[in-house]
Amino acid sequence: MAGIRKRTWKNKKGQSKTAYEITYYIDGKQHRKSGYTTKQAAQDDLPNVTKTLNSSISFKQLAEAYLDTRLFRCKESSIIRYKRYLNINLKHLHAKKARDIKKNDIENTINLLKQAEMANKTINCILMFLSSIFNYGIKNKLFCNNPMQDIEKLPLTKGKLQYLNEEEINKFTEYIKNFPINKQVPLLTAIYTGMRIGELLALEWTDIDFCNKKISINKQVMNNIVTSPKTYSSCRIIDVPDSVIEALMALKSETKVLSKIVFCGNTHKYMKRNSFIKTWFKSVMKSLGHEDFSFHSLRHTYATYLLSKGVPIKYLQEQLGHSNAETLLKVYTHVLPSASAKAMDLLDNIPTQKLAVL
Repeated sequence: MAGIRKRTWKNKKGQSKTAYEITYYIDGKQHRKSGYTTKQAAQDDLPNVTKTLNSSISFKQLAEAYLDTRLFRCKESSIIRYKRYLNINLKHLHAKKARDIKKNDIENTINLLKQAEMANKTINCILMFLSSIFNYGIKNKLFCNNPMQDIEKLPLTKGKLQYLNEEEINKFTEYIKNFPINKQVPLLTAIYTGMRIGELLALEWTDIDFCNKKISINKQVMNNIVTSPKTYSSCRIIDVPDSVIEALMALKSETKVLSKIVFCGNTHKYMKRNSFIKTWFKSVMKSLGHEDFSFHSLRHTYATYLLSKGVPIKYLQEQLGHSNAETLLKVYTHVLPSASAKAMDLLDNIPTQKLAVL
């Protein structure tokens, strides 16, 4: 039940002020929506408030309605990620009425995500997703308040960049030589091309140009669903060293039943990234004494090694699929000081005429 009442008061200067507010009850508790300068303005908004009171839309229904509006506005990979947030990380909110979700529910959600050992960066992405959902509900006048309003993002700490040095790269490649060829080649391809895991697992034989030693990266796979690459610049054609081309050719010739997918195991389907990492990658790194080493760090290894050898940043930017060189400069600053030192050494070795002392 909702009604309109007039409020009058005096400000600090003793001047009389008048405003109107709508009062309404939810679960026996009185609420107010104020700020109307005229009674007519409050009456005009009264149907919206009444609609809010009658709205019994659940959080899951609201989130799905919001996602429907994003289908043609977001990348397919983003929609997949949002659905994963909704159906896995936010499942405990599904049955709640959207208008009943409060700040405490959001704080509890953050605690649950932290208990699941989720990174702060990922939790912040989920919080942004939640805020968008509730803003959509407010925009459509399903409720008045956004419980995300006073929720702060979690702090991000810049961790130390993980990568293998030249000696460790040699140990890595020597160790995987003992693996069956179908397990050896994807790891070799990853460390010598810097491909993202989604790009690696989406690789098809038609993407490989064996004659010109190049690979066309034009898709990625997430949860067995093939989507376009991460960004526009991620679509690229990369150079591949002889050792990887030879390994890929050997894999192709030794595979009894050839699938269109290069790294598919025995299933002839796209591999799940978690399965690939746990079964094939983690065991290698644990044996080499790098138990906490992430798969993405093979990409860092590739970039760091080439930069340390003086490969131009522009070339590496294109190989990695970055939109600009700024990302490289920010991430791989640990390599650049040595490069600048080499530059100064070169300049110091230029023959110059000594300045006469005045």
